[in-house]
Amino acid sequence: MPSRRPTAPRQDRRPDAPHPGGAHPDGARRGRPQPTPEQARAATRPVMWFSLVLLTAVVVPMMGVRWPLPLVSGALALAALVVGVYALVRVWRAGVRGAIVPTLAISLVLAAYLLVSAVVQAAMWPAYAAYADCTDRALTVQAERACRAELEDAVTDRILGQEAPAADRS
Repeated sequence: MPSRRPTAPRQDRRPDAPHPGGAHPDGARRGRPQPTPEQARAATRPVMWFSLVLLTAVVVPMMGVRWPLPLVSGALALAALVVGVYALVRVWRAGVRGAIVPTLAISLVLAAYLLVSAVVQAAMWPAYAAYADCTDRALTVQAERACRAELEDAVTDRILGQEAPAADRS
């Protein structure tokens, strides 16, 4: 007696028939048509602004200028977070898919990191100001390493709540 193999259920080939897993051959989601190019352009316009603000928030700390630039970077990172969430919602609601959604999500994580970094730097500003002064006076790599060690000690002391010795406060 020949064994009979189980067969997959027969699929309906009509264009209006539901597809397995809700996927359609044209990539559209069931019940929601693909956005037109104009709709996609309008939905992705905030992405451009988000990219510009985030890029500025990344570049500003690299300029090497002193206080209050870390606060400017933090404010730009906060603005990037707001614009980025707005852009993500607009892109999602418009039905624009592809690499833009995960790219926005990863960029939002970067913006959050920049914001936290700016807040920590503002909270530790006395230590960072002393580090900036030290590196300005440093002429050798060994002197720069010593400055970095002083910064690490100052940040550690600040985090642990220890006060600097009276001789170091001057």
